[in-house]
Amino acid sequence: MSLDTLNNGDSGLEARTKLNAAVAAIIAEAATREAADTILQSDISGRAYTYHSHDLSQIRGSGATTGQVLTWSGASWAPATPAAAGTPPLPRGYLSGFKMTYNNSYLVDISAGVCRDSTDTENITMAAGITKNIGVNFSPGTGNGGCLPGISYGLPTIISVWVIYIPGFGTADVIFADSTSEIHGYSPYTKTRRIGWLYVSSLTAITPFTQQGDQVILNSGASSADLSITMTSNTDTPITLPAPPNTDVMMRVYASSTSGAFKIRLDPTSVTFPAAPTADTCTMAAPGGTVVSNNHLNLMTDASSKIHAMSSGGSNLVLKLTVRGWNDPRGRED
Repeated sequence: MSLDTLNNGDSGLEARTKLNAAVAAIIAEAATREAADTILQSDISGRAYTYHSHDLSQIRGSGATTGQVLTWSGASWAPATPAAAGTPPLPRGYLSGFKMTYNNSYLVDISAGVCRDSTDTENITMAAGITKNIGVNFSPGTGNGGCLPGISYGLPTIISVWVIYIPGFGTADVIFADSTSEIHGYSPYTKTRRIGWLYVSSLTAITPFTQQGDQVILNSGASSADLSITMTSNTDTPITLPAPPNTDVMMRVYASSTSGAFKIRLDPTSVTFPAAPTADTCTMAAPGGTVVSNNHLNLMTDASSKIHAMSSGGSNLVLKLTVRGWNDPRGRED
């Protein structure tokens, strides 16, 4: 209400009366607004509204700071800072990075990487690359030992390579174990994931290799003299390869016979052989006479790194195998 309206031809007394009434109305309106604020503050501290309408400018929280929101505890409302969004879990079996590189005869470099741990409960991040020594007991940090204490290696052998992680601290490192050990924690590193294999002839003699993705190529054969097996015709012969267990192994196969035609069949141990290799099942064959034959083959090893072979024919038949590398899913147990 304006003063012009108040003084619209009225006498002094009437004007003052109207003015007093207008002032009282203004005071009452201010009190009503303040009461609404007080009601809002007290009510939202004690109960949840099903419906209430207020202008946003009326909502004020005692003690609140910029960026906070009202949160309901189940008993009262209070200002709080929203929780930061956590890192979402990686897909089961996920792995990126952790590439191994031959450094020298006893050191291996492992690049930075991220993966899901072997129990599918934790993301593992190694923010920087690391170099570890295969012949010295584990000590945290790059350039230090990586051998799991208490492990005894029969040499030459396959060594498993694991990333280990301390949840809550973001601390990752790398440790080595034998080919049969499953590393499910090395205190205080409680989360782990296998990231590769190494072939070593001694703890100061890593066989040089090149890794590209999941494929590892040995720069020289896993054994310089190869594996040499004298075959007995029509006999199932298990062969332990110098290669990782449960892995698709690449090898060169060579056979010789002093006389007579021969056939050789090689398969994973899970495959049952017929009574003798036939022309349509053999891995390699050669005609009569003094014979030399060779081939390249990929086969899956079993949990003991074995395959098996059977031959027929030939005289003084010798089978030789050279492991050239492997295709390793690196802990993806799908």
